[in-house]
Amino acid sequence: MVQKKVSMIMPVFNSAPYLDHMLESVYSQTYDNVELIIAYDDSTDGTLNILMNWKKKFDKRGYGYMIVKNSSRAGIVNGINAAMPYYTGEYITFPDSDDYMLPEFVEEMVRALEEHPEYNWARCDNYKVIGRDLSFDVDNIGDFDSEIEYGREYDRGFDERYEDLGSVLNLLLYTIPRAPWRMMCKTKFLEKALHGKRFYPHPSSHELPIALPLAAAEEFLYVPKPLYKYTIHKDGYYNSRTKNLHQMIPYLDSMEQLARDCINLLEIDDRTREKYQLASRLYYCGTKAYYAKIHGANELSEIYARWLDDCMLAFTQNDEITNAFPYMLYWKYYFRLSPKIAAGAKLVESREQFSEKLWNAVEKAANVVLYGAGNNCRDVMDLLIDQGITVSEIWDAKAEKIVEKYGYKIRKAQSGKNDTVVIVTILNGNIADQVKEMLLEMGYHSSFVLTKDDMDMAFRYAMLKKYFPELI
Repeated sequence: MVQKKVSMIMPVFNSAPYLDHMLESVYSQTYDNVELIIAYDDSTDGTLNILMNWKKKFDKRGYGYMIVKNSSRAGIVNGINAAMPYYTGEYITFPDSDDYMLPEFVEEMVRALEEHPEYNWARCDNYKVIGRDLSFDVDNIGDFDSEIEYGREYDRGFDERYEDLGSVLNLLLYTIPRAPWRMMCKTKFLEKALHGKRFYPHPSSHELPIALPLAAAEEFLYVPKPLYKYTIHKDGYYNSRTKNLHQMIPYLDSMEQLARDCINLLEIDDRTREKYQLASRLYYCGTKAYYAKIHGANELSEIYARWLDDCMLAFTQNDEITNAFPYMLYWKYYFRLSPKIAAGAKLVESREQFSEKLWNAVEKAANVVLYGAGNNCRDVMDLLIDQGITVSEIWDAKAEKIVEKYGYKIRKAQSGKNDTVVIVTILNGNIADQVKEMLLEMGYHSSFVLTKDDMDMAFRYAMLKKYFPELI
């Protein structure tokens, strides 16, 4: 069977220290029908020589290889646009020149889209890898949904907690879905989403110009495998944007304007457009408040926080939010909480009803067991402790962090006992119902499945306890 061709358009500018590593990863793909199109901006560090040296090797591998040169510094998106007329594949992806593709990236992404023809684009998980040329605290990078291990951080391309929001609000409120380098799409879908073959130009960022039109056109297929490595190094985007506040704020202003321009280009109704603009404003006000805070500009941080507060009010149309909660300057908390707010959740609500529900379920139990996904299990654990409920066991293959924090051992589900209540902490309702049926068959007639609202409350409580304990 003839493999469908996959086109890669890779923007390249002064990438000499990292380029061999990235080209080797493309060359080593397990998929045989690939063409690499280099969107080359005039460089000063020997990048072009490296690109020319790889051409013969790619020819021998049977891969297409083309260098589209810009005589001057065109910028990432303009460079990609200049290369767009030359792709010939049925699938396309946009890797960065200083990263690394795992050997199965192309094969796995194509397989996923072929097995699910109802989808036109897909996103995978990836690792964030800290370059050897950097030395900083790895615990300060990334977001809550990551697991740091041996200098690398695991980034998920999708979080089911935000599924109801849809791709666009995920992208605007939450950082993970932006990354264009861990996605692949059908070229016909791309052309339709773009109404042609050009992305909105910006000199330094291609995240929103690529991701937003696709997200607005259709939901993506999630491929739950780490198939790409995103490298954080001294010359890269992550490090350069955090050097000082005088660089950071103008950069964020330009990114906010870019988001505004990209949203205005979408073919959507005015009400939806206004909602997207508010979501974007919420994101950037939170980011500016955070960076002003960590750089010691407290007065500026408070100004951005007030703007953020106003955005929250306008975005949710719920005046209880700002009245019940002070200005919050911790941007990660906002990013993770804002989808809950968008779905109509309140920031602060009484726990009395939830407490009564829990105690009615466990008051006669000699043992309380938690069953479910690791992070959700951890959030529920905090709330149970607050309610004075002691957990005796955890049944969860992903609960290593729970074990480290609380000292519990992980066990497989045991046969039923009349004096044991199992609390199921799984967000997916269908899976939770299947688990409850399994527990009934095992003899657990007192299993207790937490609802989505219960899980939301546990999540918010855990975040408040961690960052704003004075409000509990």
